[in-house]
Amino acid sequence: MAERERRTQELLKSCEASAANKKKAIRSTWAVGMNKALAQNVSQEKVRLFSEAFAKIQEATGIQDIDELVQAFNAAEDANYTLFNYVNEVNTEIETLEDNIAKVRQEIEAYKAEVGWLVRA
Repeated sequence: MAERERRTQELLKSCEASAANKKKAIRSTWAVGMNKALAQNVSQEKVRLFSEAFAKIQEATGIQDIDELVQAFNAAEDANYTLFNYVNEVNTEIETLEDNIAKVRQEIEAYKAEVGWLVRA
């Protein structure tokens, strides 16, 4: 009899654990479904935002064809990159010239000191 009671208790525990696992699985399934719904909603929202942004770009540029718009942006990006490189080159040249000016000023001061010493002697 005790063996039967022990088995019954084990079976009840097993059923309770199974029911708890089912509840967890159901909650998990709902969470996955909710996340998918949210992801689709977010995707739809992104599509809407991109469409609005593209419409604003079209209005501002007057370009209606997306390929033409991409070409225009690529051309502008290339031009900006070229200008960026040019500015860097000019800045490097300015730094070199400033260094040269500082050296010439030092030479002038050294020469003035030497001439001043000669004049006093």
